[in-house]
Amino acid sequence: MVEATNSWAYVGAGLRILIELLGPEYSMEFSSLNTGLKVFLSRDVTGGQGEDLVEKQNAEQGLMPVVENEPDIYGYIGEDRHMVEAFRHRRQPMETFHDGVAVAEMLMALYRSAEIGQTVRLPTPELETYVPPVARS
Repeated sequence: MVEATNSWAYVGAGLRILIELLGPEYSMEFSSLNTGLKVFLSRDVTGGQGEDLVEKQNAEQGLMPVVENEPDIYGYIGEDRHMVEAFRHRRQPMETFHDGVAVAEMLMALYRSAEIGQTVRLPTPELETYVPPVARS
């Protein structure tokens, strides 16, 4: 069994990428939250509002993983390189516009499901105009 998650919808310390392989005679795990360095900050640490010590943190205290090479760990360099090469050679990239729409639809379904406490089955016309509570102003 292979399970992989890249959770932009995850709320917690850092950006979470989790990959697990489980088999009859093997296992492997990668988690971007299991970094070489983690910092825990108490409430007594002070700083001005907005002076986050670690990028992508939703808190200024508690457990904060420090990713030493974020572009490589999160794949930004590889993604950028792939897109540049696709444009240079006039090829369709591995991830298409339609893939992006599918990801947005899944995220909207996740937000709606959490909001109403029920499973949202895809496709559903309701998501065409849905705005998650976190984006409503």
